[in-house]
Amino acid sequence: MTIQPYIDTIVQALVGLLAAAVLAWVATVRKRLDAWLEARTTEQQRAVLHKMAAEAVSYVEATAASQGARNKLEEAMRYLQANLPVPIVASLKDKELRAAVEKALYELKAVAIGPAAAEVRRGQQ
Repeated sequence: MTIQPYIDTIVQALVGLLAAAVLAWVATVRKRLDAWLEARTTEQQRAVLHKMAAEAVSYVEATAASQGARNKLEEAMRYLQANLPVPIVASLKDKELRAAVEKALYELKAVAIGPAAAEVRRGQQ
C-alpha cells in the first residue's frame, strides 16, 4: 500500500485553493483599480471641462457684442461641444455642460464686478 496517490490529491487540492485565492485577490485589486482610474479620469475630465467652459464664455463674450444672454449661453454650449474631446462630451450630460458654462460666466462676472464694487465702497466712505 502506497500513500503517493493521497499525497498527489492533497497537493492538487492545495494548488487549486491557492489558485482560487490568487484569482479572488486579482479580481478585488482590479475592481479597486478600475474605481480609482474612473475617479481620476473623471477628475481630469472635469478640470478640462472647466477650463474649456471658461474659454467658451470668454470667446462668446468677445465675439458676440449684443446677443441676448440666452443666445450667448447656447453659443458657448456649441463651442464647448465642438472643442471638447469626444470622450469627455460623451461622458457628460447637457446639464453638466451647461453648469460648467454658467459657472464660468459667474466667475467672469465676479471678476468684472469685483473692481467696480470696490470703487463703490471707496466712494461711500
